[in-house]
Amino acid sequence: MHKFLTTTMAATAIVASLAAVPAFAQTGSGIGSVVNCDASGSRQVNGAIIGAVVGNIIGNNISDNKNSSEIGAVTGAAAGSYVGCQQQRKLAAQRGHGQHVATTNVNVRARPSTGAARVATLQPGQNVKVFGYSGSWARVDMGGNRLGWVSANYLQPTGR
Repeated sequence: MHKFLTTTMAATAIVASLAAVPAFAQTGSGIGSVVNCDASGSRQVNGAIIGAVVGNIIGNNISDNKNSSEIGAVTGAAAGSYVGCQQQRKLAAQRGHGQHVATTNVNVRARPSTGAARVATLQPGQNVKVFGYSGSWARVDMGGNRLGWVSANYLQPTGR
């Protein structure tokens, strides 16, 4: 007999999924960690959470055994973590780290937000070193240990 997913079952599955992988999600290194990707971003953690929920639901629908849903959650979290990390790496490779040049006048912010304090302004052609990303914001070093955040839309890799 097939099980049908109700709203209550879905809510229960989500809670059970997140409860099934707390140690898995808390580790910061090693095989099975959802937070040890070598590329910046949150896709790995988000993929692990989505994978845990989907895995729990599938495991719950395959068998009445409670262990099936927990095994499904952990397996789904691992798969989602892997896929998310691969996406982060691909995005980082596309964006690039290292030397970039400003394509226009652009504000440098204290945090990755247009609401954050402006700490400097880049001029067109000004070089900066990008060493990380948060969403569409690039973490830049303007030289002299002056750090800030710039919208990556206004930066172009220099190839150096």
